[in-house]
Amino acid sequence: MIAALLVLGAAVLLAAGFFADVHVLGWIALGVAAVAVVLVLLPTRGATPDAVAVAEPDQTPEPDETPDPEAVPEPEPAAAADLVLVIPGRRRFHKPGCELLAGHDVEKLTEEEAREEEFTACTRCVK
Repeated sequence: MIAALLVLGAAVLLAAGFFADVHVLGWIALGVAAVAVVLVLLPTRGATPDAVAVAEPDQTPEPDETPDPEAVPEPEPAAAADLVLVIPGRRRFHKPGCELLAGHDVEKLTEEEAREEEFTACTRCVK
């Protein structure tokens, strides 16, 4: 709050110095603005240690980036022939490798699920 008031005061002094053609007011405005900058950049100066939050290094160990394949069981995959891909927001399903999927995010479904959700087959890749 004090810094904002100092900046406002500096602006008023600068404007007054400009319009009154008094260069000293411009230098005073520069000094007041510098004080405001110091107050903004050093907000904790003079604060008690209890008031300043001290960041302590994180003591938690970093997780292993490669999960143990035995620890995380994968769900039973559907047969590759049964999997189809859909583009969210569109009503067609495609076989993996369809050229119309290029550059799009896709979701995997079984062909049965896609048909239940009223998706229709792509005329290029599903024969």
